[in-house]
Amino acid sequence: MWRHRQFDLTMVVLSGEGAGLGRRAEAWMQEFGKGQTLEDINMLALEQVANLNSDDELAMLVEAIDVEGLRPALVVVDTLSKFSAGMDENSNQEVAEYLSRLTRGLRERYQSSILIVAHSGHGDAKRPRGASALMANPDAEYIVQRPDVTGMVVTVSRERFKDTASLSPLAYEAVEVDLGRADKYGERVKSLVMRQTDAAPVKAEAHSPTGKTQRTILNALRERQKKSDTDLIWTVEELRSIGRECGLNRHSVHDAVEKLMLSPFLVASVGGSKLAKL
Repeated sequence: MWRHRQFDLTMVVLSGEGAGLGRRAEAWMQEFGKGQTLEDINMLALEQVANLNSDDELAMLVEAIDVEGLRPALVVVDTLSKFSAGMDENSNQEVAEYLSRLTRGLRERYQSSILIVAHSGHGDAKRPRGASALMANPDAEYIVQRPDVTGMVVTVSRERFKDTASLSPLAYEAVEVDLGRADKYGERVKSLVMRQTDAAPVKAEAHSPTGKTQRTILNALRERQKKSDTDLIWTVEELRSIGRECGLNRHSVHDAVEKLMLSPFLVASVGGSKLAKL
């Protein structure tokens, strides 16, 4: 664990994906630090795996933060799988309980934002793998993609917010930075920084309800909304229940609800999803 102080944004970074965070932070400061150095970063960093699914290990993290006298505005968990040992990532209940633990133990304690990095699904790069609670429960979701695997540009979607309208995507280019020294083998020590670019990001694919199951559920939601003067909000389980009430196959309902939540026809809201005003 290492820490630095005296930067405007106080943060805690949990990096479980291997070493190198120090070089990345140094490169970032060289590019954007405006004359300040790595020593000026007001950050506590942990470059080893911890199990935040354990109350004891979460308490140890809180103690480390408190000992340093920090009130982090941002806590980065990179990645979810590295910091949630024992959790079934396909269980909505277990994922929801994990998120609630982070909310109580970190977000509410420090009045901070928590940024969770999660890998995308194996069959759908537009959503994180595992339980749908990981999409429905947070206040916002960002999808980072590399449209051209041979290029260095990534796009960041800004489509899923609970309380605000969608924003246009952003694009960043990874640029190599020489850190001004050589390693023990005589090789230059380098890292990458992300620079915002005007390169046109790939436009998000338009989703449409494909198949009878999606269309049936969407029509049922619209009929219910017509009878209400206020926006109706449904949880994942309620959406599935509506599908089953329509006489649809249980397995097809599960898949259809997942796809509808990623479509422009439903938008995330506090407590679940609601119909988009298209």
